[in-house]
Amino acid sequence: MDEKYSSQIVQNSEVRQWSEALQRQEGDSLQADHVSELLEDELLRALIQFWNPGYNCFTFNQEDMVPTIEEYIALLHIEEAQENRIYSKSIKTQPFKIKLAKIAGVREEWVVARTKQKGESEAAVVDLFEQLPKKINPAPVILAETFRSLNACRRLGGGRFSGCAQLLYVWIRSHFWKIEKISYHRFSTSYSPLREFLEQDWPKGVTKDMWIDAFRNIRDKDIVWRAPWQIQSELLYKCGDYNWVMLLGLWGGIGYVPLLVLRQYDGRQFVPVTAGLHSSEFVFHGNNYKKNILQAVRAWKRTFRTRAGAAKVMSTVGSSRTSAQLTKELNEEKHRVKSMKARNDRLLKSLEKGKQKVEELELVKRERIIKYKAENREAMKELKREKDRVKELEDEKNSILEGFEAEKTIMFRGFEAEMNNMLVELDDRG
Repeated sequence: MDEKYSSQIVQNSEVRQWSEALQRQEGDSLQADHVSELLEDELLRALIQFWNPGYNCFTFNQEDMVPTIEEYIALLHIEEAQENRIYSKSIKTQPFKIKLAKIAGVREEWVVARTKQKGESEAAVVDLFEQLPKKINPAPVILAETFRSLNACRRLGGGRFSGCAQLLYVWIRSHFWKIEKISYHRFSTSYSPLREFLEQDWPKGVTKDMWIDAFRNIRDKDIVWRAPWQIQSELLYKCGDYNWVMLLGLWGGIGYVPLLVLRQYDGRQFVPVTAGLHSSEFVFHGNNYKKNILQAVRAWKRTFRTRAGAAKVMSTVGSSRTSAQLTKELNEEKHRVKSMKARNDRLLKSLEKGKQKVEELELVKRERIIKYKAENREAMKELKREKDRVKELEDEKNSILEGFEAEKTIMFRGFEAEMNNMLVELDDRG
């Protein structure tokens, strides 16, 4: 018989004491750093540089941030899905080809021929869509493949990003960029952060180096810690016997630590448990992967949540809150919008400084190239002049030698004639 689902709410102070004690006992989850250059998108290439594979999070100038399940649920506007029902790869006997043939209403032979051409990677995607009507929560599987892909890109120094880049861009924009529309639109059930993202433009001409410079110099006050569309809610921080949350994706599993980013929930940050996190990733093949899947599925039947911030949980329009409470909250949100705009202005200035720095470096580079070419041309001219002088000296030397040889010949001939005359004279006297 399957275990029943349970979700335990734990006080934030208790979570902090448990986390810090266990972290001191079991140690950290550090991993060697990697640097890579990959992909074609400038922003994504820059983000890869800040992905921390030891903690499965982004680290911007010592500030840890990571997309969370609750944030992706809000972005995807998931209403009917049950948060504890996660996608898990089927490890039972019915082959994927038979399931796909039933879904598509075609013969199994046709599916076999097509999968030989396309490969087996599409199997997991089809399996995920088959489970969606069962009200599973797709956020964990999307996060799992995003984190695994970021890890792979950092580890291999290249490759193809197979995570959901679009959701990652919306998440980044929401935490580092001002939202033109008032953020209290999140109280409306028709408000969509994704639609708002598509209607806005990113800065033009921002290179990877400029993004890196901006992220490298980001400060705590420049970050929009709680996304404007994120309704304050309970934070899922661990499941089962794991000290963090194990995510199951389409092609593998990986752990992540929501307690690393309590500030994204208006909470006070403390030291989270990360021991063993760096070895949590596994793929859906080889030895023991089925055991790992079953362990993760069982863990999700017993989840632990906490309220990170002191603020009350916000609900959608139509709740039992009074108009005065709503007005107070809306005024607070307006104040947050002004703060976000100020933060965004600082980010724009940082990007502009980065752009000016790149332009200055390009100018210096061009000046050095021009100077080098001019110096090289002058050196070549001087070398030619030296060669000409050497040739002139060589010709002069040859001319002197030829004159000397001619004079020597004339001298010896005169001497020889004089000697002959003396010999003749001596003979006559004798």
